[in-house]
Amino acid sequence: MPMHISFRLRPKDKRLLKARVSLGPVEVDAIPREDLIERIVQDAFRAESTRVVATVNAQFYVLADGDSVFRDCLKRSEFTCADGFPIGIAASLLAGHRIERVAGVEIVEEICRRGSSGGLRVFLLGGRPGSAAQLAALLTERYPGLTIAGVACPPVGFEKCTQSLSAILGEVAAARPHVVFVALGAPKRRCSLINTCAI
Repeated sequence: MPMHISFRLRPKDKRLLKARVSLGPVEVDAIPREDLIERIVQDAFRAESTRVVATVNAQFYVLADGDSVFRDCLKRSEFTCADGFPIGIAASLLAGHRIERVAGVEIVEEICRRGSSGGLRVFLLGGRPGSAAQLAALLTERYPGLTIAGVACPPVGFEKCTQSLSAILGEVAAARPHVVFVALGAPKRRCSLINTCAI
């Protein structure tokens, strides 16, 4: 499942230098999966500002092609990963660059596994009612030491209501997570949240 992941990152970290491959309306980073996950986990514990990881699939490509706001949201992400076989193939054929597939669900699992020994605090935002709580129970059972700082499954359209959006953002901020996993249905909703968010 494509998703956005927010984490805090120290500014001017030279290890973040990477190649970004352009595929028309989207760009993906030529960064190995292992390096990406290691950077996220290490920097989540000691960062001073929020950064975003976007896992890009064919749906994102189509939406970015027709929506400049969504396209700009993806371009502002700290990392844009190829979450899908078609994006990887496009990078190989069009840009002559091999891009490793980095699925959102795999990133979630690996971040939790690696961060659990340090007491990583995560917030699960999105999904159907009850799904975040189920995932929280599964992750904490699988990875002792992981802390679920909070869960929230807001209703569809919550980001369009100032009061609802403020309440969710306040809940996330109060939980003080190292990482926020955002799994909202439509990519444009995620973009809307990220554009408003300064967690």
